[in-house]
Amino acid sequence: MKFPILLALHLLIAISCSITSSEGTNWLNCGVEGVAIIAKTVTISPTPVIRGKNMTMTITLMNTDSITSGESNLRFSLLSPEGPILYNHNAPLSELLTGQLPVPPDGTVRLEHFIPLLTPVNLEYFGTLSLIDQDKREACIQFKFHILNSQ
Repeated sequence: MKFPILLALHLLIAISCSITSSEGTNWLNCGVEGVAIIAKTVTISPTPVIRGKNMTMTITLMNTDSITSGESNLRFSLLSPEGPILYNHNAPLSELLTGQLPVPPDGTVRLEHFIPLLTPVNLEYFGTLSLIDQDKREACIQFKFHILNSQ
């Protein structure tokens, strides 16, 4: 009985450590190499995220063609990217990136998400953002962040 628990804990630590820091934001590309749109930079502000306010993500993409349409999924979880899901939202790209389409090659996108006042604080949260364009190419980004009390 102890072995499965230790294995699960080891996997959780390995997943947590694989999301590395870049310019103050912990993130990684999780798309399939060769068929994915790659994120060059990802920033989250404010850092740390504050409940009762918007969290803003700015992502610079590496894409060869303009992105004109597609689908998106934004998911937040606890403990790890595969942990308990707290929020899961599917939407057309036109809804998530209101007024930002088409995204030019190597363009930058910005999205905002309100963090409710009832969100527990001082925990490590994980997010996964999936953007799938009109040609079924995916930008997949995993990130982690902390939430503090409202200020």
